[in-house]
Amino acid sequence: MRSLLGAASATGYGNLSGRGAQDQRQTALRMEQRLPSLFETITAEHELIVVETSGGARAVAGADAFRGGLAAGDPGLTGLIQAPVTDKTCCTCTSSRRTPITRTTWPTPRTSPRS
Repeated sequence: MRSLLGAASATGYGNLSGRGAQDQRQTALRMEQRLPSLFETITAEHELIVVETSGGARAVAGADAFRGGLAAGDPGLTGLIQAPVTDKTCCTCTSSRRTPITRTTWPTPRTSPRS
């Protein structure tokens, strides 16, 4: 078992793959494209963006890739994107200068009336 774990560790098992990092960057870009008014407001009001992770090495690497995707899509966000955090209480922060990207801050989708 130890030899298997050693071999897996040597090949990068458990680390974020190149494809995984690419997926995270593309997810961030798609989110910016789908929610332009959210990111326009963040940029205009200089609100901070907090990216949460579970704290695992692969999750932190994924968060870094996601942050890179956000910055690549809108360079105006670069100084507003904070380092990944593992503190799950940050979403209850009452500071008006901190905008965690969570489901609770996304705009409610509008539905068209049924004919």
